[in-house]
Amino acid sequence: MNKRKDEKVKIQIFSKIATIISSIVSISFASLLVFILIVENINIINKRPESSYQVISNYSLIVEEDSSYPAGVKKEYHFVIDDIEDNDSLAFYTIHQYSEVYIDGELVYRINGNNLKFIDTIGSNWVMIRLKEGDIGKEIVIKITPVYKSFVNREIEILCGNELAIYSNRLEKDFIQLFLSVLALFIGIIFSIIGIWQMIKLSQGKELTLLGIFSIMAGLWRFTDTRFTPFIFPNKPTFVFYLSIVMLILGCIPLIKAIGHQYNKKSKRILDGCIIAIATVSLIQFLLQIFSIMDIRENLIVTHIMIFIIALIALSTSIYNTIKSKNQKKKRVINMLPFVCAIGIVADVIAYYVKSNSSNLIFTLLGFEIYIIFEGIILLIDYSERGKKIALQEKELLQSQVNLMMSQIKPHFVYNSLTSIGELCITDPNKARDALMDFSNYLRKNMEYIDASECVLFSEELKYVETYLNLEKIRFGDRITINYLIEESNFYIPPLTIQPIVENAVKHGICKKKEGGSIYIKTRKEDDKIVIEISDDGIGFDLDSISYNGDRSHIGIFNVKFRLEQMINGTLNIISEKSKGTTVIIVVPINS
Repeated sequence: MNKRKDEKVKIQIFSKIATIISSIVSISFASLLVFILIVENINIINKRPESSYQVISNYSLIVEEDSSYPAGVKKEYHFVIDDIEDNDSLAFYTIHQYSEVYIDGELVYRINGNNLKFIDTIGSNWVMIRLKEGDIGKEIVIKITPVYKSFVNREIEILCGNELAIYSNRLEKDFIQLFLSVLALFIGIIFSIIGIWQMIKLSQGKELTLLGIFSIMAGLWRFTDTRFTPFIFPNKPTFVFYLSIVMLILGCIPLIKAIGHQYNKKSKRILDGCIIAIATVSLIQFLLQIFSIMDIRENLIVTHIMIFIIALIALSTSIYNTIKSKNQKKKRVINMLPFVCAIGIVADVIAYYVKSNSSNLIFTLLGFEIYIIFEGIILLIDYSERGKKIALQEKELLQSQVNLMMSQIKPHFVYNSLTSIGELCITDPNKARDALMDFSNYLRKNMEYIDASECVLFSEELKYVETYLNLEKIRFGDRITINYLIEESNFYIPPLTIQPIVENAVKHGICKKKEGGSIYIKTRKEDDKIVIEISDDGIGFDLDSISYNGDRSHIGIFNVKFRLEQMINGTLNIISEKSKGTTVIIVVPINS
């Protein structure tokens, strides 16, 4: 038993380590993104900002090599435009490249990273330059400076024509990826909101929240990695690029956490190990970035290898758990879902290195969305079934507790009443006969309320208390004085709330004094509640003595307190002092 407990503790510690490390890395990258968004500013000069388009191919290309350039190379595109329509623009797309545009020797546009502090790349960017009729026949020079050596051979496509046509063409090409990205964002937001609500209200929903966060990160990753996105954020290309790459690096963490809930302990430990590995590698990448040693983009292959390995581990874990749960059809279906993600990842990684760019790689996102939707639906069904089960268990537990309490109260009433009548049979048979009739009427009404599951009017409860006290007065005579100060009686309380308290006042308070004493029953309204006060001037008692540890000495008080809390959200408090008496204060919300 201790061995299993130690194993469980080790798993929990391992999981916490994974969570802590991944949280540190996530916060670090979040800080980086905030810094890039707020502080880092690229240098853009556009002297002609802001009209079908054509691809310019009749240009001459000059390649200049110089070690002072970031990648050791600068390219110059020279051409002349012979025809310009109104609102025509010159446009070209750059990725990890600085650019300058000259018209007839005049600098009209520049974008570079001179203002960046610890980042080399400016990310992806569309250069859009409004042309004028006077530009016809003038030499246009576009100077491109690659940031990384891997982009030295990356040529640009120069477009000339109407901006709207250029936008529309790019949107058409990227539409599927944009649509899937927005869909992932929408699903992620919905799942996250539902999951957080479930966590707050029902102490469940962690898995759905993680799934929602992953969906949001996957959506952001692919949305910011289209060639159309720079049109939306023209002045923040660096932030958009790093947002995309951070979502790629860290997106696996919530995915693995979401997947892990359905696996056994050994598999969870393996997946937590994957999270630690991701977080560690990511932290190293982060430190290399902020100390200007190496851009995250330069070691992107490390991220791809890491994702590929983790995909294989997750796939193996899924296969293992699928085999283990061969007799559980539902678990087998759930365990098979990560296959879709793994297939999409492998397909897109291969496509990336074949195409040499990440544009319109949709298999991963498509696989993720299939997984997210099916897994989310399964989790929602599980939460619903679990909620119904918990509600039913709570209802059954409450009913069993109430029934138990009632069964404990019944013999308590009968015993004390019969004892009083038994004593009267010896001292005064005529009074005993009258008392027996009162007791019969009292018992009949009392039994009706014992079987009732709803609250009763206080005025009705008070009648039974009066009947009980009449029986006790027959026994104790003038030793008991009853005082009623009833200001409010038209409200509901659980059945048999007042009688056990009054009975305690008679039995344990007043009747233990030779001279007897008085009982006061009062009600009053205070703001949005009714206050019931039952007091006596009996012998009182030590409040510490009423702690219930399994004995039955104060079961009546605990029964009343429990039912008040459970049935009407009421409260019961006791004030007592030895030799001075006891006061029980019950507070009943008016809306009860």
